[in-house]
Amino acid sequence: MARSVVLISGGIASATTAALAADEGEAVWLHVDYRQRNARPEATAVDALAEHFKPVQVVRVQMGYWASLGDFAMLAGRDRLVDAMAIRETPDVAYIPGLLSSLASAGLALATSVQADRVFVGLMEDRGVGELPTRQLYPDRSRETVAAWNWQYQVSTDGTGKPVRLEAPLIASRQGDLALLAHRLGVPFERTWSCYRSGPAPCRRCYGCAVRAAGFLQLGMVDPLLAVEAK
Repeated sequence: MARSVVLISGGIASATTAALAADEGEAVWLHVDYRQRNARPEATAVDALAEHFKPVQVVRVQMGYWASLGDFAMLAGRDRLVDAMAIRETPDVAYIPGLLSSLASAGLALATSVQADRVFVGLMEDRGVGELPTRQLYPDRSRETVAAWNWQYQVSTDGTGKPVRLEAPLIASRQGDLALLAHRLGVPFERTWSCYRSGPAPCRRCYGCAVRAAGFLQLGMVDPLLAVEAK
């Protein structure tokens, strides 16, 4: 049976990617804690999603060294995140250069260890929310980046007889497309977390909350996380 590695954050895009991977065979999930400010709710979401999708294994990795490399707004500490509707400069302050490359490399290492031939990641180039495309806010969320990572994968596995490919099945999707696909695949929205902040309820202001809201607007549904908050 085919086996893949899924980079899972606990958000709707990564959960949908996990659902797509599950349809194609066994999946090993990789969740990374890099001391992001939403680490706790993300980890809780991954646990809840694992109960639903039942991957073969959930591997958790600590990458706490990012706090030593720079004062990045997405990391725990003083909250300097910009509200989604107020973002005017690129890249967004939540962007951490090199982070996704580290995650992709970790995915490749795990794939070779568990005999997987693919690594799935839920990247989206332009979610179609706000004035600026996603790839301008987060420059490594692009088709060019995926191609570059696949070149790295090819070089890294050359001669091993076990090639690994990175796949980003949502790269060309808009947020509305994602929401419809997630709904069709039965993704349990109430088990996901998209907010850049740690809660206990979504802040409704960050970019993560903005794109999530756009998806539920497309579906004509109430976000179950907000429904719980309203009770």
